[in-house]
Amino acid sequence: MARPFGWIHSIDILDDVWLAEPTTVRFSRCNLFVGANGIGKTHFISLLSGLASPSKVMERAGPPDSTVHAVINWYDPQPRRAEFRAGGKQLYFASDGATVPFIPQPYRVVRPLDHWGSLPRNLRELAEAVSLDRWAIRKLIESLPEIVQGAVKRTWIENERIRAEYIRGDSLVTDSGPRQILDNIVTLEVLVAIAETYARTQPTLLLLDSLFNGTYDEYVHATDLLSSSVRGFQTVATAIDVAPSPPPEWTVTRFVYLDRSSYKRWARLVQDDME
Repeated sequence: MARPFGWIHSIDILDDVWLAEPTTVRFSRCNLFVGANGIGKTHFISLLSGLASPSKVMERAGPPDSTVHAVINWYDPQPRRAEFRAGGKQLYFASDGATVPFIPQPYRVVRPLDHWGSLPRNLRELAEAVSLDRWAIRKLIESLPEIVQGAVKRTWIENERIRAEYIRGDSLVTDSGPRQILDNIVTLEVLVAIAETYARTQPTLLLLDSLFNGTYDEYVHATDLLSSSVRGFQTVATAIDVAPSPPPEWTVTRFVYLDRSSYKRWARLVQDDME
């Protein structure tokens, strides 16, 4: 169970368009949410960034009878709670039981604007995708191998395009081809470097939708890298239901269909036992 300062301890989902019954989800340092395409994983992810970015929540709460209601619990270092409820055009926030206009995000959320596996190679475009100044992202890219200490062994910038060398299996691979996006292994380590940098000064949550999006080797690289005990941030990731089991450090929660034909409240969450 997560307990460090600022990390999410649990979320109480009291209502959402996809959820069949109120559910409490507990968090550890590494959390994987597994389910079929379209079952509600991306909706769930949006709850965790809903305090600072409630627009996605408001979009699905707009139609009639489409309330979204959740309570996020974390340590500061004492237990804290933030509640939000959306329905129609109404949005309600409460901090530790007191109604407030908004709640400052108690943890930094690292989540690319687009899918995490499609980060651009161009330095300026990458800075926009991760909401960083281009000079800050330049410095981060140059320092990436030292920050992450993962598969990426060398990085450089050539004509404002990011290049990298990384270990894949027994081979040293150069990511410098004509593709407009970075290789998946390099992409993940860019996001880990950003999360590690933020985590040095504030609680940080890395959100990754569709973690099992490439090859088996890339999935193993991702889960092993994020499982490392040196990581200073909390991870929440989703994957399709055919994804291999992650290392034992991960807490796995499964989305289960109750009624595939329903357009509302079609799934429930089943969580693995936690110590």
